Amino acid sequence: MNGHDQLASGPEQTDWRSIAAVTTGISVLSVMMGLSHPLLAFNLNSQGVSPTMIGLNAAMLGLGLLIAGWAMPSVLSRFGLRSTAIVCITLTTGIFVLYPVFPGLESWFVIRFLHGLASSGIFIICDIWINRLAPQRIRGRVLGAYATVFALGFAIGPAILTLTGTEGWPPFLSGVACGIVSLAGILFATEPAGDEEAQAAPGVSVLGFLRYAPSLLIAFLGFGLFEAGLLSLLPIYLLDFSHTESAVAILLATLILGSALLQIPIGILADWLPGRTMFFICVGLAVLAPVLLPVLASDWYPLLVHLFLWGGFAFGIYTLAMKELGDRFTGKMLIAGNAAFAMAWSLGNLIGPAISGGMIAWTGLAGLPVFLGAAFLPVLVIAAVRSASRRWRQSSE
Repeated sequence: MNGHDQLASGPEQTDWRSIAAVTTGISVLSVMMGLSHPLLAFNLNSQGVSPTMIGLNAAMLGLGLLIAGWAMPSVLSRFGLRSTAIVCITLTTGIFVLYPVFPGLESWFVIRFLHGLASSGIFIICDIWINRLAPQRIRGRVLGAYATVFALGFAIGPAILTLTGTEGWPPFLSGVACGIVSLAGILFATEPAGDEEAQAAPGVSVLGFLRYAPSLLIAFLGFGLFEAGLLSLLPIYLLDFSHTESAVAILLATLILGSALLQIPIGILADWLPGRTMFFICVGLAVLAPVLLPVLASDWYPLLVHLFLWGGFAFGIYTLAMKELGDRFTGKMLIAGNAAFAMAWSLGNLIGPAISGGMIAWTGLAGLPVFLGAAFLPVLVIAAVRSASRRWRQSSE
């Protein structure tokens, strides 16, 4: 362990009110984000915008996250978690109103970039906040619960459109209401007492953090690649196996349900098992699961079970990487790490569609399982190399 590995035991007393408030705030805001993706896509499509331009417009959110991640350590060191969170949620809610006020592709490029910039800030802040609130002895299950409601929020968002429709003000006002409820939740949270020694310790740049946790950052990059390829191409892949569109919707819902419901059990196991055992179990299964996809794709019930478990273990990589970050770092290093995680995930989301699309163009749809499994393979390679290097150094001493 070096000077930058600041072991974090977390607070002695568990502040359940603040944990619930932060979790509520992020979950309701994730409903807004889950609602916004199909809502904006449907509106642009009705205006005759091409799928390519709709995709480029959606990429503005990722660009906003990259910039927010870069700037967040400096902003938080000056203004703190709570004040910055309040400003970010207020801006996110206000910006959401601009979509129906200024409809059209050109204006939505600007609005969506600003929306991504503000909303990404609150996601980074809440990840830092929940990690600082969670005691180390139960950090896995706290982050598991946090990840569960986060994923459920994204799943609930599109369902709201069945009630509001996709035209006019009602769906956008629903998003604004989510922002207001999210702000109310954050107002009930208190900022955890900082570790003065950790806060005073020298920080590190976002890019400089790579040397301290390379496997975790590569895991987040892989998760971004995986998520982008999964959401954009898995529906097409399943249609190729003669499933109907309604059946594919059920299959995708099952995968999302697994990604939500399995996070608490995964977190509990991570608290019980030693070291990074559960992390590497999830990474290993995420690499192996796509191999079974062509075998099971035509068998309905085995495929449902497979997708449920696959979604849970793949999303568990996010949960467990967050847990290890909170276990190892505090203060400025925790802030830099969370910002670096967000940027790695965003980069994966930005380049993922191009890489997966290029592979499919070259190999056909049969290449999709290869891409989805390969997204996490570097994590295992880096971990194996670093483990062998440590054993070699110990044996030579």
